[in-house]
Amino acid sequence: MRDTIIRPFTLIKRVIFAAMLTAAALVFASMKGLFWGTKPIIKIRFDLEYDNYAGNQFRFHYKAHGAGAPRKTLPPIKLDRRQIKVKIDVPSDSLSHIWLGFGKSPGAVTCRNFRIRGSKKFTFNDLRVLHYPHVKNLKLHPEGFSCRSTGNNPWLVLQPRQPLLGPKGLTDPWALGIVLVSVFIIALAVSRPIFNRGTEVKGVVFWCDGILVLLFGLALFTPMSCVDNNKISVSEKRTLATYHPLLTQTGKIDYKYGKNFEAWFNDHFFGRSSLLKLNSWLSSVNFTVQPVPSVYRGFDKWLFFAGNNGLRNYHNLDLFTKAELARAADDLMAIQKICIRKNKKLYLVIPPDKNKVYGEYFPGAAKIRPDSQSRARQFQHYIEKNVPGLEVRLLVDAIIANKNKGLLYWKNDTHWSDLGAYIGYLEFMKMIRKDFPDIPLCRIERMEQIKGPVGDLQLKAGGLIASDGSLYSVPRFTKMYKVPQIVRGQRDSKALWRSANPAGKYKLLILRDSFSTALLPLLANSFENVTALWTAYKLPADRVKSFLEADIVVFECIERLLPAIPNGIHATRITLEREVK
Repeated sequence: MRDTIIRPFTLIKRVIFAAMLTAAALVFASMKGLFWGTKPIIKIRFDLEYDNYAGNQFRFHYKAHGAGAPRKTLPPIKLDRRQIKVKIDVPSDSLSHIWLGFGKSPGAVTCRNFRIRGSKKFTFNDLRVLHYPHVKNLKLHPEGFSCRSTGNNPWLVLQPRQPLLGPKGLTDPWALGIVLVSVFIIALAVSRPIFNRGTEVKGVVFWCDGILVLLFGLALFTPMSCVDNNKISVSEKRTLATYHPLLTQTGKIDYKYGKNFEAWFNDHFFGRSSLLKLNSWLSSVNFTVQPVPSVYRGFDKWLFFAGNNGLRNYHNLDLFTKAELARAADDLMAIQKICIRKNKKLYLVIPPDKNKVYGEYFPGAAKIRPDSQSRARQFQHYIEKNVPGLEVRLLVDAIIANKNKGLLYWKNDTHWSDLGAYIGYLEFMKMIRKDFPDIPLCRIERMEQIKGPVGDLQLKAGGLIASDGSLYSVPRFTKMYKVPQIVRGQRDSKALWRSANPAGKYKLLILRDSFSTALLPLLANSFENVTALWTAYKLPADRVKSFLEADIVVFECIERLLPAIPNGIHATRITLEREVK
């Protein structure tokens, strides 16, 4: 076999051809948005049927997540027939609200097969209806809705029940394309010696090399095909680099563009988050993060709940928008006016998340924002400033101040221990007794030491985590109250908990979540009657009587569930304004 001799002219032709193919790859990548990255597109699809479509237009508005995000409008869709397939591509990386406008007097409207494709698939069942002006006979089902209009321009205002984010990574066709291209490149690389066995086969090797250059050029831009827009890395506990254009605002060239671009690209390229997770797993000596989606395994056998965006809440990344705070303040002002008119007192109580109290055992501890800038503090300061006379009590300071008295949270459970609940009860009653000093406190007779029970986080882990074996201090007291037996067929004890205590004073209504379960026996020993409703902080219409009978009304909401409190308050206001005269 003799070596192949490549003539200079042939070499020049190959270089020119490779350059042309590379330029074509760049142009193609630019046209597909691969080089500069594309704005994430959220795809919304549904079938729409109008009773009166003539002259009507369907309108779609949306709002992204983030403080001060404006409401944006897409071009209207003209209706040329009674039934149409609506295809909407929303150029946004998230959706916090959706407005559906049906035009002027559309009559009966039916929506079917409603689906959203973002970071995952969503259905209409994943949305909640906040507002529906000029709409009657609204009927909801998992795949859509039906309604009728009561006037011009009926609207539906929708809000996702969970974070609705844009797609991440390559879409399915691109992912499949990359796999096929990778296989093709390997096949060509393996087969090249077949085409060139010591002598050059004219044209074959030439085209083979050209195709390899083209495919390699395309593969280079795969990491840039879906650059993310994240501003903060929770796992690394730092702010990510931002993109700086080549030309400054004054039109001058930024000579640091190369370094800035490299820093930005290194922080945002496609697949980076997966590589960080892999690195974290490989570098973890004791496998701190348990491979259970809803559970974080912390240090010293501490378990933490991973749901409800608990990690982001720990780092204080999410805040209320000004519009959300203003709306909550307006609703609370209206509820407080009704309470004053009916001679009642209104309070809000916010217990802390477990990781806010025992952050030293939480994996990835260093906070990105301090607790002084938390969503709970933001809510407290705004409401107390804009709703005079209404106190919002955060229990976190009192709980942290008493950590030396014992374990205040179950290590294998989401909730506070009996001792932690007692500390919370004392802080709760300190607030109440400023206005009702004659309410008796629950008297603790003794403290006992017990081993912790099987917690909900231990159950979520499916038996992969054993009991921690720690001892907990439990306050014991004489039970002064009775809980009437609940009649079958009525609300269960989770939704409704009632107590009666002749030795107590005043009647309490508390709209709550699971965190106040351990509080209820203590409160029942202090109040004449306690009515606790576990109904997403909403007062149902059939429980308005409990509101009218109560002397004290309390909203209790654990810190990580605060995003749900504005909707609960708003629903309670609507119910009270409709039912209470």
